[in-house]
Amino acid sequence: MSKALAFLDAHLATETFIVNRLSMADVSVATTLLLPLKLVLDEKARKPFAHVMRWFSLVSHQKAFIDVCGEVTLCVKPLEAKASAAVSSPAKAEAKPKAEANKPKVRVPHTPVVLP
Repeated sequence: MSKALAFLDAHLATETFIVNRLSMADVSVATTLLLPLKLVLDEKARKPFAHVMRWFSLVSHQKAFIDVCGEVTLCVKPLEAKASAAVSSPAKAEAKPKAEANKPKVRVPHTPVVLP
């Protein structure tokens, strides 16, 4: 993600918007960055991309953007991934009863749906 943000930052160093004026390109990229900026990219992660942040602020403060996405609050503390049960205890996943492991799997034939 940092390579893409660096590329966008270099472009926005001399431009106000991605394409000459506010366009669907800006809205599309801004909405793509919305969740990472809200959940993962804290101030330290955003610091190298000052032009992207200026642009994102400009786009995210447009009335139409707020009407659809709401007010944007940027990440303060990044979310951390929790280990899943399968990763944390692989022994439990292997401890299937032998009777279950040897059962034949039942396949249900696919019935096509006919629409009027």
